[in-house]
Amino acid sequence: MGAWRTGCTLTLHLDFLQRLKMMIDVASGLEYLHHNYSNSVVQCDLKPNQVLLNDDMVAHISNFNIAKLLMGSEFLK
Repeated sequence: MGAWRTGCTLTLHLDFLQRLKMMIDVASGLEYLHHNYSNSVVQCDLKPNQVLLNDDMVAHISNFNIAKLLMGSEFLK
């Protein structure tokens, strides 16, 4: 996998399996927040720049400014 830095941006060339793993990481994170967290969290505005990668290329969701907590059938803002 090739990578280079341009200013503060790291450019990566990812193959299909690496991209698929990142999609699964994000989907797993969303599933956890929706179904397994003590209060359900709904991420209302997920964008690519809110997905962070650690050193092992594991994707993590960030920036929950527009997220909502779901308790029962009501949204809490």
